[in-house]
Amino acid sequence: MNASTNHYRLVAETPTVETYLRLRVASGLSVKTPEAARVGRDGPLPVIEVA
Repeated sequence: MNASTNHYRLVAETPTVETYLRLRVASGLSVKTPEAARVGRDGPLPVIEVA
């Protein structure tokens, strides 16, 4: 996959808690508290944001 496309860009950094929460809801996942978001965001899985 090419990291540079006409419509998307990959951001290889951990998003802010606010962005993480917004992306969860926008993708149809359940709402989490900021504390739960920090645990999920900082967990063992890699995070890549498609912006």
